[in-house]
Amino acid sequence: MGLTRGCVSQEGLDPRAFHGTAYLNGFVYCVGGYDGRSTLNSVCKFDPVTRTWHQVAPMHSRRCYVSVAVLDGFIYAMGGFDGIGRLNTVERYDPESNRWTLIQPMSESRSDHGLIISKRTLQRLCRKLNLFRRKNQTDIEEIASFVQSEMATSGRLQGYRWLHLRAIRRGYVVSQETMRMMIKAIDPEGVEHRRARRLRRRQYFSRGPNALWHMDSYDKLKPYGIAINGCIGGFSRFVLWMEAYNTNSDPNVIADYYISTVTRIRGCPERLRADPGTENGHYEFILVIF
Repeated sequence: MGLTRGCVSQEGLDPRAFHGTAYLNGFVYCVGGYDGRSTLNSVCKFDPVTRTWHQVAPMHSRRCYVSVAVLDGFIYAMGGFDGIGRLNTVERYDPESNRWTLIQPMSESRSDHGLIISKRTLQRLCRKLNLFRRKNQTDIEEIASFVQSEMATSGRLQGYRWLHLRAIRRGYVVSQETMRMMIKAIDPEGVEHRRARRLRRRQYFSRGPNALWHMDSYDKLKPYGIAINGCIGGFSRFVLWMEAYNTNSDPNVIADYYISTVTRIRGCPERLRADPGTENGHYEFILVIF
């Protein structure tokens, strides 16, 4: 059975796709699937220690697009497609006896479906596996310092969910509720403004003409063949270019807009602010040169 490049393969096992997979007792199980000619009921398991595949007992029914789950030491194979129609049957595999047993079928036939376990079952399995949620919360003073630094910039325009995500990305361990209460304590006026949808805008400042240009693209008309790209001077608010073409993702096109404008006004910006998209790569090098 061939896997991905660099992984283990073993002769004598059928190639397969659209199969179900499960991990149980140190083995990875590959359940059912399709070999390019017919739907399979065969099952094999992979031993990551010896890096070998072994056949185990086949299922009662052929199944591809089958959903597989592990619960209480058993593997469950539910529904799927047998090559003729969708199935409602369910089988349970016992690795101790190497046997599949048909159990109560589902009320409806289905394939390509997902599986959900209850919260209580998840909690019980987590206790059994000694898995716990992160409990080592970041010191509250560090969180307060982070919130205060964010409030001094654009963070005061955002809600607690945005700041919570930003904190998580910075490596802090903090709950959304803690972040919400912290923002309410540090910036109560801002919370009321956001709640009333009256945001306090930052005061924009530019040092002078051509100190900073702002460039961006507008993609909502692309389905109609119109791709817009524009640039505005930060100090004068003068629209330097506003172009509509069949693409705004070609770096050659964007660079041409920039060079044409620089030639026309006989000047170039000290800085140009834009997103890090690939279409902006050429003018980045042009700015370095000039």
